[in-house]
Parts: sequence; C-alpha cells; structure tokens
Amino acid sequence: MKAERSGADYLVDKALRVTGESKLVRFKLQAADLDTGEVAAYACVDFGQTHVIDNKGRDVTPVKRIDQQTSLAKFIWSGKRLALSENSAWSGQSLC
Repeated sequence: MKAERSGADYLVDKALRVTGESKLVRFKLQAADLDTGEVAAYACVDFGQTHVIDNKGRDVTPVKRIDQQTSLAKFIWSGKRLALSENSAWSGQSLC
C-alpha cells in the first residue's frame, strides 16, 4: 500500500489528476492459507482508458505507458470480509 500512497502523493504534489476507468481484466488465485486466512491472487488491470491531466486540463499521459499490468494482490480477513493488505506489480510472467 506504500506504493499507492507514494503515487497519490506524487499526483497531488505535481497538481495532476487521473481520469477514466481502469478495468480488472483477469483475476487468478495464487495461494490461500487456510490456517491464517491469507489469500494471494494475480490481477491483470487495464489502464488503457485512464489519462493523466495537469492543472491546465492538458492530457500529459506518458506516451510509453503500458496499458495493462499484472499485480500480486494479498488479502487478509477483516471481520467477515477479505481486505486488501498489499498490492504490488508482478515481475514474473504476465497474466494479461
């Protein structure tokens, strides 16, 4: 979650905002620990319809940005629900 916070802080510091929607394209279970309740899964997310906009309304989305990325998401039980505890880019074989 540190990476997400860092990214959000960067956008605020540079007076940037993100528009559009990212989409979950694929989700695949990696592991589930029945003793601890921890769950890990690969997620393919499509960012192709999102754009970075500066404070003058200009689209400053990087030209070489990848449109899809595989992440490794980890979850823990919080009450009766699974809660995201960690989310990071996956450097292994792409799920996308």
